Amino acid sequence: MNVNARELVDIQKFTNQLLTGPDFFRSYGAPITQHAPNSQRVAAAAADLCQKLQAVIPPLAPPSHEEWPAYPFLQLQLDNVHVEAIKATPTADRLKKATELLQKEGVVSGYDKEAERLFNSPGFEKGMRFETLVSTWAEKAERNDSQSRWVESLCRQVMEGARWRFPPVVWELMQGIDGDTWYAPIVTRVRRLPGQHMQFDVYFFKFDVDDEKQAVKIGLPEA
Repeated sequence: MNVNARELVDIQKFTNQLLTGPDFFRSYGAPITQHAPNSQRVAAAAADLCQKLQAVIPPLAPPSHEEWPAYPFLQLQLDNVHVEAIKATPTADRLKKATELLQKEGVVSGYDKEAERLFNSPGFEKGMRFETLVSTWAEKAERNDSQSRWVESLCRQVMEGARWRFPPVVWELMQGIDGDTWYAPIVTRVRRLPGQHMQFDVYFFKFDVDDEKQAVKIGLPEA
């Protein structure tokens, strides 16, 4: 059978057939385990296999491939126990709970060089707490937006993503280190690994701000 080793869905199908298919090994004549098809144990085995494969599979792009990021990228990760805690919290307190858990328990699981530049924090560490990243950003240099609500905006998007809903587009701006460019964090992809954690891909889209009018500049196509 053909299996795309980079796709969790394909690996899950393969693992399910391998462990529970009665005719996968025809000479054996029965499933090689007693796991129920598509059970939690099978899903966990598939997720584990997927994670180990990604660590050894070479990148798709050849070494000569060149690219550059249009926007800073940051990936955050929450364990399922914290995701479930957000989902179980009453509506009135859910945002507060999501903000608390994302900052204290959320970890940085991916980033690019542009994110390092944005936060003026060379040497990101995978696994560092999101709370540490926010504190580092707030303590760097003098900012006229030290009370920026971008963190709350991002937490609100993660909260909805954790509930498997479309994150709301809430543009709360944060100031770049150059002082002239402003960014808004937007959750663009939500990824769920059964029995483990959820990941949230965040891009910081750029906006130009008119200081005199205190307004965001948006380009409109000519008529």
